[in-house]
Amino acid sequence: DQAKVLFQRALKIYKEHLGQDHATLIPILRNLGRLLGILQSYGEAEKVLRWGLNLQMKHSGRPGSWKIAESFGDLGAVLFALGDYQNAKVFFQHRANILYNS
Repeated sequence: DQAKVLFQRALKIYKEHLGQDHATLIPILRNLGRLLGILQSYGEAEKVLRWGLNLQMKHSGRPGSWKIAESFGDLGAVLFALGDYQNAKVFFQHRANILYNS
């Protein structure tokens, strides 16, 4: 739980200084989302991972990158844990397609 608090504090500082749309937030969001998944806070993890994925897609310029594939996999795992198997499958398929074609 202390790690969760530290990530949230860092996120708050970055948001205050850079805004909610800055590319610097991407790794923080990814790591916070993963941590929330480990802590079984799946609803929170989904929100954070979606936010990070949206920022990645916006700032990447390369929608087929392995980092985006990694984010698709993280989000798919959280959705699977939430019982949203259909959407989890979609994200896992996106991940597989990117990795297969790279």
